[in-house]
Amino acid sequence: MQLWGGFGLGINDSTLFYAANGFHSWRDANGTNPRMVLTTAANGGLSVLGTGNSSFAGNLTIAGITQSQVFDVGGFSRTQHINKDGAFYRYNGQVYIAVDDNLYIRDIAQSDNIKMHFNTNNGRLGINKTNPGANLDVNGNLKLQLGVAVNEFSNDGSLGGNNDLAVPTEKAVKTYVDNKISQGAVADGGTATRYQFYADTKFDGQNIKSSGTHVIRFVERNDPYQVFDDKSNALIAPTSCYYFFAATLQFSGGNGNSDGVIVGIYKNGDSNDNNTTIIVIEPGLIKNLTAQSITAMMKLDPKDRVDVRLEGVDKSTFSVSYSSFMGFLIGQ
Repeated sequence: MQLWGGFGLGINDSTLFYAANGFHSWRDANGTNPRMVLTTAANGGLSVLGTGNSSFAGNLTIAGITQSQVFDVGGFSRTQHINKDGAFYRYNGQVYIAVDDNLYIRDIAQSDNIKMHFNTNNGRLGINKTNPGANLDVNGNLKLQLGVAVNEFSNDGSLGGNNDLAVPTEKAVKTYVDNKISQGAVADGGTATRYQFYADTKFDGQNIKSSGTHVIRFVERNDPYQVFDDKSNALIAPTSCYYFFAATLQFSGGNGNSDGVIVGIYKNGDSNDNNTTIIVIEPGLIKNLTAQSITAMMKLDPKDRVDVRLEGVDKSTFSVSYSSFMGFLIGQ
């Protein structure tokens, strides 16, 4: 044992352990060069100075937590960068991973059953967002496997944008469709219009109110055989309404049958009296080539299908030289 400015333990005139001024060191065989220096503080803190590798035969316990396996940091090469340049640190209750380039979180074993969990108090995950306002808040574009990248779920009921960046919500689509229906929808081969009754009126035994009454579909064609096609030109009521029919017909090139030409308006393809309106054009009027104006109205429930048929005509010998056709679905 030697004592000078501190104390030391040694053999053969060499100091192996030395302590002085809070420093504790193990030295080499010469007793002069420290191999490992320990510095202790009043609060029990310990600092170890040394550049060599350290190993432990048993498990390592840190802050009262015992590892189930040996804690060997140096044996796992991917951990050697954790503390470099403060890349991984905790500050004010937050944990930060700072990187200069890319951050990878991946399964080294390349298993197909890996699951990733993000559990927080409010259940919110922000991407490029420091204060997420939803469970998943992305400040940027969202791209799925196919299609274009989008950056908005839009509630704009006018669908006023003209780009591929926004996806409309269900309510926005419904608002847009409802507005278009109320303004007049375009039918195949026809034009769109808005028809408003400016005063209460009565037509074909039906009271029509000016308030809230509008045409929600308009069709006009000059080919009567295309117009009177119950399969391809049927109109479907999107809401409770009235179907209004007006046409001017003039025939040439032959005669109808002995009962005249029949214009039938059918609801849901049914021919019973409650669902059918029959308009008969007298044979004499047809023979005289007199233009005939006909009108009719039928009440419809939502999703009712209405079609107009021209019957009693031999298309091979009988033609319509002039025809105008309008089909309205009038909301009441």
